[in-house]
Amino acid sequence: QEQRCRLCPYSSFSIHDIISHERTHTNRRFHCRFCSKAFTHNSHLLSHERIHTGEKPYKCRTCPKTFARSSHLACHEKVHTEEKPFACGVCGTTFRHHKNLTRHERIHEGDRPHQCENCGKAFVRREHLTAHLRKISCMIEERVKTQPELA
Repeated sequence: QEQRCRLCPYSSFSIHDIISHERTHTNRRFHCRFCSKAFTHNSHLLSHERIHTGEKPYKCRTCPKTFARSSHLACHEKVHTEEKPFACGVCGTTFRHHKNLTRHERIHEGDRPHQCENCGKAFVRREHLTAHLRKISCMIEERVKTQPELA
């Protein structure tokens, strides 16, 4: 049954979510020992502090890689399987990670959000724009060397 926060209109079917949410109304904070950040949940603090300590307690069972977060390990472990659960609805190409499917779908939508300010050419991926900019920069520098009147 749906539960309600005692302090605001928030509601959830999970009592755990309500308890977790109600902590946001208190001043009880868990403070990082290394920086000024504070968290409403101790587990979030512990996860955050691994950034500072470099601790990576989650180990891959197949290779030597380790991770600070269990979700990152779960994501990584798909590399060792043939599992590709995310399929493009247009061409059927499959992906291990949802973010890669989302990026791929831009090809079909014509969405090219990364545009070169020098020539106007647009790219689906930021890495492709970066590579283009390197090439353009080299071409411009070479042109200036060989044709100084263009500088």
